[in-house]
Amino acid sequence: MAKGSSVFQRFVFGCDFAALCCKVFRFISVNQLISVISGKKLILSSPRLRVFSVSAKIHVESFQFMEPIHFQMPVRKYFRKRRFKNFVSEYQSCRTILDVGGEHYTWPIIGRSDGVTIINVNVPKNTEGFEYIMGSGCAMPFKDGSFDLAFSNSAIEHVGSEENQFKFAQEMMRVGKRIYCQTPSRLFPIDPHLTTPFLHWLPVSWLTPKFLRYFTLNGWLWKRPYEYDVTWISKRKLRKMFPGCRIKTERFLFMPKSFIVTN
Repeated sequence: MAKGSSVFQRFVFGCDFAALCCKVFRFISVNQLISVISGKKLILSSPRLRVFSVSAKIHVESFQFMEPIHFQMPVRKYFRKRRFKNFVSEYQSCRTILDVGGEHYTWPIIGRSDGVTIINVNVPKNTEGFEYIMGSGCAMPFKDGSFDLAFSNSAIEHVGSEENQFKFAQEMMRVGKRIYCQTPSRLFPIDPHLTTPFLHWLPVSWLTPKFLRYFTLNGWLWKRPYEYDVTWISKRKLRKMFPGCRIKTERFLFMPKSFIVTN
């Protein structure tokens, strides 16, 4: 990539899926691609297509059995590196960090592992050396001010009701001397939870498991219906949840992508 490339170009070329699309759509039609993804037999009549058939087959088969989070990872890494580029320097004085509702794969992206404890209702088998505590962010088993920093990235929108979100915020402010809480903005046209544009702007009653199965990329990757567990939080509501805190708007292409709460 040329040194003077735009942010948008670096983003596009950094995505493995973009490369796959360029390769596949150059040699086959949309209908043929749908046939491959749906598992139907594809007749390779074009000589140019046969040359690339093995590579395309490997990519498509990987795509068929890929978990959404793995599919999204190149994009997630891009935005998180962008978001956390100054995190280590800004919070270097914080010796103990509690990651509320997070997972350990975020911290190599940030560039820190020392002093990090993760609390989550689910604990993976392979923690890769990170300390996990099983528990809820809405009722944490720690004394007031137990950690230098209470950190959360894209978790508070998943705790269910508005009441739980307020509890989550109160607990972060209670156990952390400082806080950093990020949550996506509904104003951004692509929902990171669905990997699909615009659907999150529909009424919640429309986003049924059956609808999500056939109208989202996650549904096609999982090949099953699934629940939409996101309760969006506006900037105004964040001010009520975190009184006295600063709220920064993270933007991409001039659009609000997420909100970051700090104190």
